[in-house]
Amino acid sequence: MINKSHKEIYILIFSFLITSIVAKFYLNKFDNFNSYQNGNHPMIKSSVGNHWSEANEIIEDYKKGKSFIQSGSYSEDEFLPPKLLAIYHLLTNQEMYSDNKINVSNGKLYYLIIKNFFYFFLIFIFFRVYKNLIHNKIIYWLIIYLAFLPDIIQYLPSYWNESWTIIFQILLLIILFKINFGLRYNFLLGILSACLFLTGQEYLLYPIIFLIYYFFLKIFYKIKIFKIFLRFTLGYSLILFGSYFVSSFKSKNQNENFYGMKSALYIYVVPNIIIEKKKISYEEARKSMKNEALNWAKKEGINFKNVNDSTLLLNIERDDYLSIKKYNNYIFGYSIKKIFFNFHYGLKYFLKKIPHMLVLNPFFVHNFYEYESVANFLSSEKHQSNIKIRLVYSFIFYLFLLYGFFQSLKIYKPEFIFLLVLLVLYNLFVLGFLGTPRYFTPSLVYMGFFFAAIVKQKKSINLT
Repeated sequence: MINKSHKEIYILIFSFLITSIVAKFYLNKFDNFNSYQNGNHPMIKSSVGNHWSEANEIIEDYKKGKSFIQSGSYSEDEFLPPKLLAIYHLLTNQEMYSDNKINVSNGKLYYLIIKNFFYFFLIFIFFRVYKNLIHNKIIYWLIIYLAFLPDIIQYLPSYWNESWTIIFQILLLIILFKINFGLRYNFLLGILSACLFLTGQEYLLYPIIFLIYYFFLKIFYKIKIFKIFLRFTLGYSLILFGSYFVSSFKSKNQNENFYGMKSALYIYVVPNIIIEKKKISYEEARKSMKNEALNWAKKEGINFKNVNDSTLLLNIERDDYLSIKKYNNYIFGYSIKKIFFNFHYGLKYFLKKIPHMLVLNPFFVHNFYEYESVANFLSSEKHQSNIKIRLVYSFIFYLFLLYGFFQSLKIYKPEFIFLLVLLVLYNLFVLGFLGTPRYFTPSLVYMGFFFAAIVKQKKSINLT
């Protein structure tokens, strides 16, 4: 007989076992170099491959005598995932690479299991915090949602940084139950909000969400928010500048680079704006941008190599950090100008991409492993069949979500609903131009409160 008072433990253990088994299945099938022609590791490529490369560089530098924070290069992608990988492999004494090739069967499973454990343990803490604040049926529905929604848990048996993002989101939600105006609370809120930035540069603008939220509190409760928001900002800045400080130890001139954030608009948005404005092909738009960049680089004395018309970005030596930083600032400024002076084209492209982002994709991780590249998958028959399933799945999901949202108006306090909506919309507005469901996945975590509200209980959450 299962003790009903502890059924949340059985739910979480069951889901933990499922994700661990899936991780083992993926490793048995894809932890090899036989699936592809080009020698890529099926599980560790693209952005994930960058994390592994950076982690290996940290390990090599550390073994040469450098301190841990001095090891590795300046951060091009996410700050935290490579460091966690490096710590794990240092502690387990597992080699990540041999002859510039990722090792197989080198403790990958245990890393994924440990990461999974953190996620489900935090959900358990989350349950303990909320169990006396929300009706039992709602909290259990919410736990089931977080433990079994395919779109979320598919990242747990993977090395994608989204797996760490959702872990820190649960940690953030643990303290959101006690919405109050205390200075210590809001300082901690700032710290935990900034932890998401450590997993993805796109969360740099999270303080804007909370600034809007604090103004809502000012209007709703007629309170002074300056000191409250200041404490939040101090907490957020502590983590932000802490990561900047750590990166500054790499060398005298190196620090946080924000490459991903600076290049995304340039790579994915600007070419499409130029296409719409000049009515030219994609290749012509990229060539125009490349020529402008070449002229700028020559004028600035930037050394680059391998000028290939098929590539958009200039190839600058990795060790020439100052030139790379200057170039990244150039492409970011170039992108902002193009979008600002062609705002209606940018808005049109943004609105076109948002529906793509909203179509959920519970198959992403498996397809990422199965196909060598995104291009290979998009040209496959499986992609077309997946779209039909995803559309039906998304329609049903949003139908339940909409119903749950209206039910939540009877359950949660206005400020809590307002904050959840802001957190859900953040990824949509900041990353909507990419049109990628993966970037919308963190929003699904916050949606759990609305989804669980379909049980129609009228008891309000106590957030005072």
